[in-house]
Amino acid sequence: MAPTDCPDVSVVVIVYNDAERLPVAVGSVLDQSLRNVEVIIVDDHSTDGSGAVADRLAASHPGRIRAIHLPENSGGCSRPRNVGIDHARAKYVMLLDSDDEFDRHACRNLFVKAEETNADFVAGRVLRVHVNKRNKITPWFPQVYGKTVDAAGISEFPTMFWDMLSTNKIYRREFLDENEIRFPDGLFYEDMLFATRVYTAAERFSVIPQSVYRWMVKEQAATQSITHRRHEFKNFSDRIHIHREMDRVLDGRVSDDVLELKAERFLRHDLRLYLNDLPEFPDDYRAKFMELAAEYLTEIPDRILNPVLDRIQQPLAIAVFMIRQGDFEGLMTAIDFLHHKWKLSTDLVVRDDRVYWCDRHLDTEEGRRRLDVTAYGIPERPFHRLYFHNRVVSMAHAGAGRVALSGEIVNQLGRIPREGFEVAIDVGSTKPGMQHKAFKVSRAEHHGDRITWQGTIDLAGLDRPGGLRERVWNVRTRLRVAGEENFTPLAVDPRSLPELRFAVQPKIGPVAGDHLEAYATAHRNLAFRLINLGSTSIAVRNAAERVLADPRAVKARRSAGRTISSLRKLRNDGTTKASVYKKVLMKAPIQSNLVVFESHLGKQYSDSPRYIYEELRRRGLPWEVVWAYEDSPKGFPKDATLVKRYSWEHLWALARARYWVDNHAVPSMCPKRPGQEYIQTWHGTALKRMGFDLPSVKRGSQGSIESLRAQFRRWDYFMVRCDHDLQTLVPAFEYTGELLEYGYPRNDLLQQDGRAAARDRVRAALDIPADKRVVLYAPTYRESARNGRHDFDLRIDLEEFRDRLGEDFVLLVRPHYLDTFQIPFQYSSFVRNVADYHDITELLNITDVLVTDYSSLMFDYVLTGRPIVFFTYDYDEYTREERGAYFDLREVAPGPVVEDGDALLAALARVDETHTEYQGAYKSFVDRFANFDKGDAARRVVDRFFAGKQRGVDA
Repeated sequence: MAPTDCPDVSVVVIVYNDAERLPVAVGSVLDQSLRNVEVIIVDDHSTDGSGAVADRLAASHPGRIRAIHLPENSGGCSRPRNVGIDHARAKYVMLLDSDDEFDRHACRNLFVKAEETNADFVAGRVLRVHVNKRNKITPWFPQVYGKTVDAAGISEFPTMFWDMLSTNKIYRREFLDENEIRFPDGLFYEDMLFATRVYTAAERFSVIPQSVYRWMVKEQAATQSITHRRHEFKNFSDRIHIHREMDRVLDGRVSDDVLELKAERFLRHDLRLYLNDLPEFPDDYRAKFMELAAEYLTEIPDRILNPVLDRIQQPLAIAVFMIRQGDFEGLMTAIDFLHHKWKLSTDLVVRDDRVYWCDRHLDTEEGRRRLDVTAYGIPERPFHRLYFHNRVVSMAHAGAGRVALSGEIVNQLGRIPREGFEVAIDVGSTKPGMQHKAFKVSRAEHHGDRITWQGTIDLAGLDRPGGLRERVWNVRTRLRVAGEENFTPLAVDPRSLPELRFAVQPKIGPVAGDHLEAYATAHRNLAFRLINLGSTSIAVRNAAERVLADPRAVKARRSAGRTISSLRKLRNDGTTKASVYKKVLMKAPIQSNLVVFESHLGKQYSDSPRYIYEELRRRGLPWEVVWAYEDSPKGFPKDATLVKRYSWEHLWALARARYWVDNHAVPSMCPKRPGQEYIQTWHGTALKRMGFDLPSVKRGSQGSIESLRAQFRRWDYFMVRCDHDLQTLVPAFEYTGELLEYGYPRNDLLQQDGRAAARDRVRAALDIPADKRVVLYAPTYRESARNGRHDFDLRIDLEEFRDRLGEDFVLLVRPHYLDTFQIPFQYSSFVRNVADYHDITELLNITDVLVTDYSSLMFDYVLTGRPIVFFTYDYDEYTREERGAYFDLREVAPGPVVEDGDALLAALARVDETHTEYQGAYKSFVDRFANFDKGDAARRVVDRFFAGKQRGVDA
């Protein structure tokens, strides 16, 4: 690009003492797929040679890179960015920090969208790359970037206020100039005020879901950035100052919806950052924090703050309430709960059958409303799931590797009885499978609301620590009451922790350490860790570090690392695996007694494959079984060989197995061999269109259609459970093989005599009170959520559910396995998240009322004869636009069909009466969609394929 050419985008890269990383940042701009981009490097008077690096980069790319040097350091990011913007020649400006990088298509994606919409700015997704955590990636406020948005002002998309970064956006230079928008000089958190001015002035802006910016996060950086020094009070006071400036910009220019979101972001993000660290700060910091925080929170109008407090998680709302009341003790207990899920260091009280956070501030309606925690269900919570606050009162050397401890446990609502309780101290390695040892306390006294105890732990009595794996040892108390055990960490104040160190001899020698040292963990709990203290240990450790730091060793490690990484990538590459599978693994002889099971792409031990497997094991048949899992083997059967899906072990088993039993799709890279048979149990009768009936499949390329057809052709046997399956699924999959008209093995449980015992077992595992009925909400997946992470939208008002139905029902929520969902703390007494419960059939067995929409569970559940309610808030959109449907559910539904939350709660309130009214439709539904289910499907499959019967004969 010649110097006279006008670039499409000017990228301002600011740098201060970052000579090593500056070329990488600039390189990410030079490598952009949009070529007509200029780079303006602004050096903020660096002292490490960054200026010289900038000059060399400019000299090597004349006309494309310019270097500007400030005469003195500005102390922040504002001035260098402003200088860069003022020197920009392009129509659009972007910003980049020297320690971060652009995605390769960042400039193109943002530029094209800006030109298309004539937007004042366009924003794209930020990925935080955690350098010290093996480059783990986390998205920055993903709720902002789930889809493309074109907004006519911030009131149309107030969600934009969650993202206050300036570096993931493209700005029209004329827009910045006309509105005199620049970064505030001399202030920290300059991005927040800059973004506020941009958001309020923009008449049009757009959001794109593509990633544009890689924020390289170094949690263990030797020098923290100014804005991360939260231990300095000026850091907090500057943030409050910026928020006040933001409020002045917003005043009278935006709607209350925008002001609420801005306040919510302050509470959930900005304030929360300081609350996490406040317990470790000195008393003078705490006092100034309380005064300034209370002052600012009082400035937020009640009409804005109260709706926000109503919708944020209650512990944070309690913390805000305590700050405004000037109650530091109450604030610290709320922080405990926020920082350690369910930790209760407060003293709960009961007033008029309601449970409150403490006995203070209950003289006002606001206090009673904010501090009412009845919904947490603490009195009913199982003993082993309580998090008793258990703090160290004193600790000291007791000679020869022994530590004398005393502590105090808060006895919430008298859950620990005066008689029959035991206290012990448990010391153990944090690594699974490593050693633990319990020490009985010498004294434990019950004082009503407190338990005090004293004891001694003998660290010298522990086996020699392994070293590299056993570097940290946690300390917990073990409470035992009526046969139940409760393990609780020992909280410790890091400000007053005494210096305690004990000599040890790790099994691998002094390089691992030679002393155990007491310290406070990140969660402020007591633990011990291995350190190097003695001269020999330090010398050995230093020698090892010198060897590892030697440039030749570093180069060798990097070279070896790259080689190993390349080999691993090659080893795990899908193309490599597919080739090896076909050319090598398929040549191994088939093992006649080997069967591979898989359910829902390895995500669960569930569905019909599970029940076939359990029938196989129940009968003691001599088959070698392999189960494939996707993420974790937890919950899968221990008496089978477990292999990770797509691993070499998995492919080796598939290549040699006599049978594949699956309910979805065995990896498409694996052709089926002659002599192998594939039993496809499938995972549900269809309301939604499937296979080649799907509009999206019909619109696909010929190659994708043939690939799908090849998958279906591998099936040798296809299980169906009704005539409707024969009319829909069979032609939809173009299936021409043998049909197993047995019904679904997974539904045997719903029709067998043993279902009552299974029901009791599952209810107990989920802590469901005996007097409560179960409502299971299990909706289907929305195809529109496929791009990116999908946060499940519950669409049930839990406050209303609790008030209207909470006395009688417990609500189980089962989102689709591709959705994510979390239950707010305050509803956990009557809501259970059962997303991770492997087997949906066991949940159907305990369910008294099913709430679903278009899920195939409806066809299974009707075998129980119990009520069902259909919550179809998007019926027309889903059935006509998303998937299409084989029939109109509203015409044949065996229960009421409702379209909003209020109607759903009303239907549940009179569900027994309504169920009687739907008996005719219910019977017709069962006859049409479940006529093959007889309760013996698993037995028939095992008899047919695994019990030594003559092949081809249905026993």
